[in-house]
Formats: sequence, structure tokens, C-alpha cells
Amino acid sequence: MAGYLSSMAFIIRYAEIGLKGKNRNIFENKLIRNIKKQLPGSIIIKHFGRFYLYNNQSSEDQTIKKLKTVFGIASFSPAVECEPDMQEIKEVVLKFVDDETAKKMIKTFRITVNRIEKKLKSSNELARELGAFVVENTGLNVSLKEFDLNVGVEVSDKIYIYKERMEGLGGLPVGSEGRVFGLLEDKNSATACFLAMKRGCEIMPVVFDEKGIKKMQIFVDNLQDFSPKKLHLECIDERNLKKQAEKNRIRAIIVNDQVDSIREDYNITTLRPLIGIAKNEIKEILELIEQN
Repeated sequence: MAGYLSSMAFIIRYAEIGLKGKNRNIFENKLIRNIKKQLPGSIIIKHFGRFYLYNNQSSEDQTIKKLKTVFGIASFSPAVECEPDMQEIKEVVLKFVDDETAKKMIKTFRITVNRIEKKLKSSNELARELGAFVVENTGLNVSLKEFDLNVGVEVSDKIYIYKERMEGLGGLPVGSEGRVFGLLEDKNSATACFLAMKRGCEIMPVVFDEKGIKKMQIFVDNLQDFSPKKLHLECIDERNLKKQAEKNRIRAIIVNDQVDSIREDYNITTLRPLIGIAKNEIKEILELIEQN
């Protein structure tokens, strides 16, 4: 989005965190810290259930790649920030449309307005006025159902204009639900750890056999992309599991058991994230882990 005089920003949306009631602020702050660890130098502003991220240390593509590895983010959008001034908004929206028509054939468009703050005009009035301005200056047609381009306009403290909503990992911020051992035995173990991280657990990867350290390190490297803290694979004595858990402030152990292969519980709380997960879903998650 080079070439804009207005500021570049990212709109970051969360979903599950919004259900946390009085504790929501704790989860929001944890998510902000995790984002900043992935994107050092970022400035993040909280405003009415949204985060607005500014980062001049990384390119847009690098920022997108990093945001896709942060648990707790439901979706995000690269955006242009401008002042709540109708003429400036019109000019930025028009440039958005001009830039897109230069890249591909566009015949129809729509304007989608989301008002976080109730100012300027109503959503429908704002969409109609901006749409009419684009039609007048480009000759394109408006289509609310079958459109080639959707331009989003978010009315907040500032105005944020964007053209796409990218999916995040969802879930809860890593570290918001305590520490757990992640027992690594095979590739399915990495998937189980990934799902535990999605539920907010901070993983301490472990094996019970020294020989497993070299074999399982590749999965630790894969999981590292999704962890705000450095992961260190350790070999621990299964016989002293409870003692090791107390020493490391560990609340449970994550195992790769599935419906057809459930072992007995260890002597600490044993969690099985893969129970009820279809094999094709496990495969898709593993592919996501490995491609990062």
C-alpha cells in the first residue's frame, strides 16, 4: 500500500477474548505482549474491542506472516488510517479503487462501513456517499451482492480503510492459561501441542528418552513459530514427572492420544487435545505447522 500520504496500520480483531467479561483486560494485554514479541517495535492501540497496530520495522508482507502465527487473533486487515474528514476519506477510498483496477479487471464494487464509534454519518449514508463519489470518478458500478471489490471503512477514533479481512488462528493468547508439558513422541504430538497452545497454554516440550531429543527437535522448531517464548526441548524422567512439574510450575501434560489409543493417565493432569479430532483435521494442522 505504498504511495498513501495517510498512515499505514493493521486492524486486529479478536473473538473469544471478548467473552472473558471482567478478565478481558488481562487477555487483551497478554495478546498485545505476544504480538509485540513477534513484531518488535510495534505500537498497538486498544480501542473498543479492536487493536490498531503500527509497525515501520517490518514490511507489510512480513507483518502479515507474523500476525498469522499469533493465537488469539480472529482476523486482521492491512489498512490506511486517515482523519474523520469526508474529503480525505473520499480521496483514500478512490485511490484504493484506482490501485485495484490497475491490477485486475474490476467492473463492480461495494463499500462496507463498520462504525465502532457513532460519528460522521450513519453507516448507510456514509456508504452511499462514498459509493457515489467512486462511481462519479471511475464509472464503475455498485453491486451489493456480486461485486469484484469490497472496500471496508471502519469508523473509530480515526478512519481505517481496507480491502480484505485475513483469517487469524483464533483461540486464546499463549500463556493466558498456564504452563504444561508437551510430550513429543511423533508428528501427532506436535499437533496436540499446537492445539494446547491455541487454548492459551504455554508449552514446555519434553521427551522421556534422550534419543528422542534429536528426532523431536524438528517439531520444536516448527512450534517455535507460534510461541512468544523460546522453546527448549528437555528430557525428563517419567518416574519423577510430578516432582518435575512442581519444579517448573507445570499444571498438566499434553499427550497425543486419540480415541483408539488412550493410555493410562500420568501422575499429573493428562490432557488429550486430539480426542474427537478427525484424522484429516490433524493432517491439515500438521501441514500448517510445517509450512511455517
